[in-house]
Amino acid sequence: MNEKLLLQKKINFPMQYINFLKFIHPYFSIINSFEEYDYGSSNGIIYIGKLTSTTVDELNSITNKWIIVNEKEFDYDLTTNDGLIKNLLPIYYSKLKQSKESFSTIYSISYEALIEKIKICLINNTELTFDDVLDQSVFNLFVAILGTRDVLNFEFFNLVNDKNILLITSSVLTFLNKVQTQNIKGASIHYSRLIIQSYKRYGKRIKQAVYKFVKSKANRQIALYHLLIDLNRA
Repeated sequence: MNEKLLLQKKINFPMQYINFLKFIHPYFSIINSFEEYDYGSSNGIIYIGKLTSTTVDELNSITNKWIIVNEKEFDYDLTTNDGLIKNLLPIYYSKLKQSKESFSTIYSISYEALIEKIKICLINNTELTFDDVLDQSVFNLFVAILGTRDVLNFEFFNLVNDKNILLITSSVLTFLNKVQTQNIKGASIHYSRLIIQSYKRYGKRIKQAVYKFVKSKANRQIALYHLLIDLNRA
């Protein structure tokens, strides 16, 4: 992960996805005012408060590790698929622009789905891929949690491997967060229905199951499998 990504920049970024910035800089604090900053537990600032002529100076007086989120005054616009790739994966963006056919694919997926793909690129330092087959397979895995153990085993062991475990884990945790909060904003009819059904089945079990997953000392594939089995038992 590039620890200098977006540092000392003003960015236009959707507030509903603000936790993506915490994914990039997990030890940063998101603050509305400087009074909220905790010197003991924070390693940087994601500032989402009012921007004034003295804001940058005030940030620099606290730390040189900061990002300002502001929709009116910004250096980078990350509100579009194009903007995300251009500013977070600049080397790949240059390669992508050379192929008009490939470049058009960045508009074929949702903003949220692109964020999930970019997470994996940043973690693994790999190029962006647009694998619709994998996306559908992950959706089938979510559906399988509601099915029998045999169905879940079939989907899991035919999908998960060493190369895609990080991507699938990220997708699963994002999905579980949506289920737990019953967040269906912007989701398709089928996806919305699955979120609602999943909440009714195992919504109250998610917090405990994810806690066990995070604390697990098993390898990534086994830990993820145990998480899904735990939810499947509900």
